[in-house]
Amino acid sequence: MCEWCKKHGAGGKWYLNARNYTDDLAREIGAEEYLTVLWQNFERVYVQRHFGMSATGLKRKLELPLIGRFLRWFMEYKIHKEKHLNPRDGDGHFGQVIPIEEAQLLLNMAGQNEGGIARVKCVCRKMNRNIDEYNCLAFGVLAEVATRIPRYIPESGVIKLDVDQAFDFVKEMNSRGRVHTVWFEPVPFIGGLCACDYPSCTGLRMRRDFDVSVVSKAEYVCMVDYDACVGCKTCIARCQFGALNFSDSMGKAHINPARCFGCGLCRDVCPEGAIRLVPRQDIPGLQGE
Repeated sequence: MCEWCKKHGAGGKWYLNARNYTDDLAREIGAEEYLTVLWQNFERVYVQRHFGMSATGLKRKLELPLIGRFLRWFMEYKIHKEKHLNPRDGDGHFGQVIPIEEAQLLLNMAGQNEGGIARVKCVCRKMNRNIDEYNCLAFGVLAEVATRIPRYIPESGVIKLDVDQAFDFVKEMNSRGRVHTVWFEPVPFIGGLCACDYPSCTGLRMRRDFDVSVVSKAEYVCMVDYDACVGCKTCIARCQFGALNFSDSMGKAHINPARCFGCGLCRDVCPEGAIRLVPRQDIPGLQGE
């Protein structure tokens, strides 16, 4: 169980705690004010200077012996803050990968808020690739805030979804190979569910390329049942994390558990049912990632 589950999970996973989706919690922590400033300035979060430091050449800076360690610590300190948040910097906004079955569970909770569920533009795809795609699901207060900012809604108008429609959309994204990620906005309020892909998603890119914990791995690891695997290679292209390859010597798919994010995308297309999700906490050395 991760640090955030212990703090905000009420004995379970943080994103399956119904309180974290409620309007009462959003009002208690001032989520509307935070989200208004954050989403009005989202495109600037990763390109603006912080204490005089630019994000330009980030990889090189992170590789420097002393400066790199300090910079990574400082970035994660800001991202994971729970008090005295500066929404212009994205303080308190971070997430976790989840498999599709847990996406369905959290949608049932998110759909109970006054603001409901709305499809909004993905800031990452717009900022990184200049693509207008409405593949982020905003919940409750965020659904209200984001749909008041014109650039986040399509010209045809706000797209509001009920729980069944939202899950149909999630299944569509799953079929297209998108990774499901759930987000604190700000911690502990859960504001949205995104359909991410690397390298368009800033969170996935920060984690995969720079090992900065904007996004945590899922609470699971994918494992191959070698007796059931027939070596069809259907799953290979689904992995965005370099964890899955084909072993010529075995004639089977092989997953490196240390690189697996537990999204389940490979499992979801296996025609033989040869890939399963195993709780990360059951595998020594992989807990808390």
